[in-house]
Amino acid sequence: MVFQKKVYKFKSQRDCGINTTAYMHKDRYKLADGTIREKVQPKYNCFQRAQKNKGGRDCDGQSLHLAETVDAIVLEVVRKVFAQIKDTPYSRVAEQRIRQESNLQKVKRAAIEKKMRSAQHALERFEGEILKCLDGTSCFTEDMIAKQIRKSQKDLDDAKAEFAELQKERINEAAEIRKLRSYYDDFRGWADEFDSAPLKIKRTILSQLIDRVEVGRKYAVTIKFNMSYQQFLECDKTIEPRQEIGA
Repeated sequence: MVFQKKVYKFKSQRDCGINTTAYMHKDRYKLADGTIREKVQPKYNCFQRAQKNKGGRDCDGQSLHLAETVDAIVLEVVRKVFAQIKDTPYSRVAEQRIRQESNLQKVKRAAIEKKMRSAQHALERFEGEILKCLDGTSCFTEDMIAKQIRKSQKDLDDAKAEFAELQKERINEAAEIRKLRSYYDDFRGWADEFDSAPLKIKRTILSQLIDRVEVGRKYAVTIKFNMSYQQFLECDKTIEPRQEIGA
């Protein structure tokens, strides 16, 4: 079996997310001539599903999956991902990440500045109503004006706090972009060595690269990658039932 730690989760229509356990399972077959044949092979077991008939939580998934079949699907996707990163130079990754963050920062900054202008305008308006209130020309009472001034001042303070937090995000993002090279080098190095690596190293690489694997009925598999490496991929890689991918 490929994995040592429990990264596989069975996924039914109720999305229970129960961890699987791996063990050597013995199947018994009765042939047409009455002969009993046994076959021992590794399987992934969902304890929760197995307990359904013993008063456990209701589940519409299957309890057992062949480890060889699940591992083959995972490895097929992982090799496609490694091929993708080999064809993706770091300069393209860095440029795309910086462009995305720059655009996101612009959108956030524009939204916060709009809040600040709106709050400042409201504050100035109601401060101007104070003089009108004194000479009796204001449509608002003193209490109404005081309440609106407090609200506008709070809105302005909140917007300024958001702006300060945005500045911190920019600093943190700059640090993350500096880490990007390290993540990329790890990813690219794994892609280069994976096929020739011994099983122990393969397990280590996969445990770093993959956060979890969700296994549904008929071997519908969804792989969730570690976010540090997911950023290099276009999207989550989802494999439909095995018979549909011709593996």
